[in-house]
Amino acid sequence: MKSKQSDKTGGGENKQLTSFLSLGRNDNVNSTNRGNVVLLKLNNIKCNLPNSKGGYTFPKYKITGSSDFLFVLLFGIKNSGKTVAGLNYLMHEEHLMENQNKVYFFSPTLDQKLINFQKDHPDHFKIIDEFNVKTFQEVVHEIKEIIEKWKDDKKLLELFELFLKDKDKLDPECLQILEDNNYLQDFDFEHFNYDYPPIHSIFVDDSLGSPMISSRGKDAQIFNNFAIRHRHFYTNLFIMSQYPKSINKVLRSNSNNILIWQMKDRTIYEAIFPEFSSLFKGNVERFIEIMDMIEQRNDHSFLFIYYDKEQFLRLNFDQQILLNG
Repeated sequence: MKSKQSDKTGGGENKQLTSFLSLGRNDNVNSTNRGNVVLLKLNNIKCNLPNSKGGYTFPKYKITGSSDFLFVLLFGIKNSGKTVAGLNYLMHEEHLMENQNKVYFFSPTLDQKLINFQKDHPDHFKIIDEFNVKTFQEVVHEIKEIIEKWKDDKKLLELFELFLKDKDKLDPECLQILEDNNYLQDFDFEHFNYDYPPIHSIFVDDSLGSPMISSRGKDAQIFNNFAIRHRHFYTNLFIMSQYPKSINKVLRSNSNNILIWQMKDRTIYEAIFPEFSSLFKGNVERFIEIMDMIEQRNDHSFLFIYYDKEQFLRLNFDQQILLNG
């Protein structure tokens, strides 16, 4: 049975903001001309970008309207609502806890919310109370094994389909493989996703003391290498912190989601602004104006910034922010 996924984005919330650069086109000369800038199309040059998704068609996320994997930074003071927002992200994206998909939540400070969430999703949500090289590499190893197992099972299913269509066309070696696997009599067809490999999600919460996310040493390099390539492991990544400036720049510059709550240290706003300044046309005052509004609300609201192929600004998950001028 194929996993049921929804492509609905809801209420037109995921429309791309007005393009930051609009260039006119003159089709007669196959060039683009605006002021002193002329772009000439070279028809004999083609650019094929590598596909990190391995040729699979993954479901769209309801919140972003995109199928791109998530790298989310959640910045806010203690008790601002970071954990709740992270769990709400999972609840909106039901497919992240279906079939073989699984969430790994690193948190040295267990609270009742996490414990209850794990009880509600025992097969898809795992809490790890230490975040270090050993525990992290164990999770990555488990993810890799699950993905390889899925690929092996997919090949076995394809072989079984050929057997059902015309077993006489299979060579003895293929038949032996099916026989060794009992002709899939014990296979869980109902919960196997035929369309794409399992999607995993890793959350790192309250781990500022770990050198893996705040330093430039060997431990940080291990985590950075995974973070940069998380899409290749079909894995979403969420990092929660009270101190954004302490998150190393490699992680900040590779994220595509930022959720920001009010901060006690207002210099933080200017420090992290360069990572997403294009959405504000380089105007930090616009960004600070929104954060001022959030501080005045004083109700656990946050600024939601998404900047991948699609880009948008929202107040919380459901209110789009449009910048005038």
